[in-house]
Amino acid sequence: MNTASIRILVAVSLTSLLASTAVAQERQGPPPSQIHVGVAVVPFHIEGLVDAHISDWENYGLKIQDSTSDEARVLLPLEEGNTDKLGLLPGLRAGWVYDLAGPLTAVAEAGVHIGGPMTVITAQVGADMFIVDGKHLKIGIPIRVGGLYATMDFGGLEVIDDYTPPVILTDSDGNEQTFNNGDSLKAELSGPMVSAGLAAEGWLTPKLGVRAEIGFSMGFFGDMKIRSGDQDIPIESNAIVKPDGSSDPAGLAPEGGSFGLSGFAGVVYRL
Repeated sequence: MNTASIRILVAVSLTSLLASTAVAQERQGPPPSQIHVGVAVVPFHIEGLVDAHISDWENYGLKIQDSTSDEARVLLPLEEGNTDKLGLLPGLRAGWVYDLAGPLTAVAEAGVHIGGPMTVITAQVGADMFIVDGKHLKIGIPIRVGGLYATMDFGGLEVIDDYTPPVILTDSDGNEQTFNNGDSLKAELSGPMVSAGLAAEGWLTPKLGVRAEIGFSMGFFGDMKIRSGDQDIPIESNAIVKPDGSSDPAGLAPEGGSFGLSGFAGVVYRL
């Protein structure tokens, strides 16, 4: 599943969520809403990343074979993004809650997590079903569906010394792509994500409370691409090569995602 598909999935889910809340509002009057914000951890693992070059050798030939070649090359230090094993990424998460009917609430959440060179963003929608729905204590089951997006930011693009900028490629549609020194450069991965668990809320006042969750997340990376500005290079492109001056494919085969225990602790505020 690519990034566009993730955005469509989240958009459809949000549309369904808003439609449901609109029906509830029409039938029952304006239900109260609440927000929660706090610290969160999500499981994360990735392997199969190797250092690579972006090269326009298909247009200009290889410089190691012809010193007069105008080939351009850019280093992609991807290997540092690998994780030795599954770990928990710390971050922040915020959520918006809308009361539907009885113990059922609709929820939309977004989180940002950072681990080493990776920044991971999650966006999910779903519901909380409270099996204990007291005035001061609530215990329920949160169920979410959405996507995760991971990125490695390499800063400004820089053509390797002794090579000739800019990098000029031809995409799959036959359009020319030009990458200049100083352009933004990053790697992106994305995929679907679902989670479920157990949540508890303790209300200190009618407006303010605390919330804690423990759950299980399952997310998988569907694709990876290199992005500079609004231009994308799929990792299967012939332009992604080994960092040895050759035209051999880099052999990128990233695997991983978010699979394991997750948690959240924060405050809730009723609007």
